[in-house]
Amino acid sequence: MQLARLAVAAQAAADVTTLDTARREVTTELLAALLPPRRNRQCQRIKKPSKNTFEVRKRDQPRTPSNVRYTLKVTKHPT
Repeated sequence: MQLARLAVAAQAAADVTTLDTARREVTTELLAALLPPRRNRQCQRIKKPSKNTFEVRKRDQPRTPSNVRYTLKVTKHPT
């Protein structure tokens, strides 16, 4: 990026041929300064376990009813 900024600032009032020459020089310098290829990965990436402790709901099972009703029957204890 610094190379591109310097080249643009130096060409503020240049003609077409000067700009074309500057573009070629900048392109050549950028291609000469490429990073070397990365080395191969030594270790495989490991997927972290999820922090969710709830069971996964199966799609083919119906949902459990959310409206629950209770009834109590009070009886006298036999003596």
